[in-house]
Parts: sequence; C-alpha cells; structure tokens
Amino acid sequence: MFRQDGFLRDLLIVFVFTDLFFIVLYTIFGVLKALGLAPEIPSFQLNAETGLASIWNYGKLMVSTAALVLIWKRERGVSLIIMTGLFLFLLLDDYYEIHDHVARALGEQISITALHSLHPQNRGELFVYSVILAIAAPLLWLAVRRVTPPSRAFVGALAAGVIMIGLFGVAVDVLHGALDAMLGGVSDVIGKIFNRLMTILEDGGEMIAMSVCVWLCIIRLWERRRE
Repeated sequence: MFRQDGFLRDLLIVFVFTDLFFIVLYTIFGVLKALGLAPEIPSFQLNAETGLASIWNYGKLMVSTAALVLIWKRERGVSLIIMTGLFLFLLLDDYYEIHDHVARALGEQISITALHSLHPQNRGELFVYSVILAIAAPLLWLAVRRVTPPSRAFVGALAAGVIMIGLFGVAVDVLHGALDAMLGGVSDVIGKIFNRLMTILEDGGEMIAMSVCVWLCIIRLWERRRE
C-alpha cells in the first residue's frame, strides 16, 4: 500500500517541520516574556483557539475528514465509516470546544472528595474524557476488526494515529491537571514553566500526531488514484 513517492515523503517532512516551527515559536516567545523582552502574543500560542497553530490543526483535521469521505466512497466498509465519524467528531470538538464547555458545566457539579483538589474544569474533563474513551475505544476496536483487506494497513495505521492523538490530547491533559493541582503551592515561576512545558507536550504532540494522520489519508488517496 505505502508506495511512497519522494513528494509524499517530503510532504510529511513539511507537515512535521511546520508543527515544530509553531512549537519553537511558542517556546521562544515564552522565554522572551519571562525575560521581560516581549509580551505574550495570542497568535503564537499553541493552545489559543484563534492562534496560528490551532488554525493549522483545524486545516489538517478538515483535510483528513474530507479525504476519509472520498476514501470511503471508493472503498466502502464499516471501518472507514467509523474512522470518518471519529475524525468528524474531532473536527467539531476542536472547533466548537464541545468537551471544554461540557466539562466546565459538569465540573461545578462534581463533588467527589478524591477529586476535590482538582480545578472544576479538570474534574469535568475527567468525566467527559471517560465517556469519550468508553465510546471511542470499542469503535476503534470494531474498525480494526471489521476492516476489509484493501484497507487493512491504512485503517490500522490511522487507528494508531488516533490513539496518539488521544494520548497527547487526553492523557497528557489529564496529567497536566493532576500535576497542576499538586504543584499549587510552589512558586509562580515554576508553575509558569511547568504549564508551558506541558502545553508543548500536549498541544505540540497532538499537532504532530495529526500531521501523521492527514499524511496517511493523502497517501491513501494517492495510492487509490494510481491503482
């Protein structure tokens, strides 16, 4: 399946280097801000919804979703419907911040003693992420199990990419919230450094995983065109 032309290999390099550019830019402006040499610029923040990095990620999600629709039209199958649905959810959630709004509303209502030290937003996210995981995990398993031979390698690789997105976007986010609560009494400087590093790991890792996913979709479209 993955008969990569030089152009397609270079395309992955372009995607990843663009991701790294935004990560490095965010890091540089963080250092400049800490030194008092420059203000924080929202457009260069990794986690700003209207920032350049977020717009770049929206674009990749849109291309991936559109590509999956075209792939499904050519190859059919339950597995491709599931993968298309998952990417459509990721796109809508990323754009409308669905899980953030739901988590914010639920966080104020959750009063479990063991989670009392967490910020209400983080408490809500734990619940929301648990529900998403309970739905997405069986769907991914079904997609991999029900895949037809022509799409097996593609769906398997894309499922691994979705797991990586979840690892950075969900697991690291939950870890960030938990560690942030534990470090609540430390100095303000250490807290800011910690939050910036976790943002780089969470949002930067998610961006790179998303680049791999959109690259896989483009490759599959290219391969089907040549078959």
